[in-house]
Amino acid sequence: MAHANLHMAAGMAVGTALTVWPVARAWFARAPLARPVGRMLVAAYALGVWALVPNLVSAAGGPTALHRGPWANVFVGHGAIDARTHGGLLIGEAVMVALLGVQYALLVAALVRAGRRERR
Repeated sequence: MAHANLHMAAGMAVGTALTVWPVARAWFARAPLARPVGRMLVAAYALGVWALVPNLVSAAGGPTALHRGPWANVFVGHGAIDARTHGGLLIGEAVMVALLGVQYALLVAALVRAGRRERR
C-alpha cells in the first residue's frame, strides 16, 4: 500500500493540471487572476483529499479492501498506485513540496501584478 502522501500528491497534481490552462489564459491576457488561481487551489486540494478517501476510511477503522478493488481508481488512481508502488513517502513529499512551491510563487506573482494594476 502506498503512503498517503503519494496519494495526496497525485490528487494535487491532477487538480493543478486540470486548472492550469485558465490561469495561463488569464495571465497572458492580462486579465484578473484571482478567480482562476482560486479555482486552481481549490481543485488541487479537493482532489488531493479525494485521493485520500480510501486511506481516511481505513484509518477510521473501515475495511482495507477499499484500496484493492478496481473501482478504487475513482479516487485519482488509488488502486493503480497501490498496486504498483509500495511506500512512496519521499516521492509524494517531493511532489507536494514542488506543487506547493509553484502554487505559492504563482499566488505571490498574481498579488504583485494586482498591486501594479491598482497603482495605474
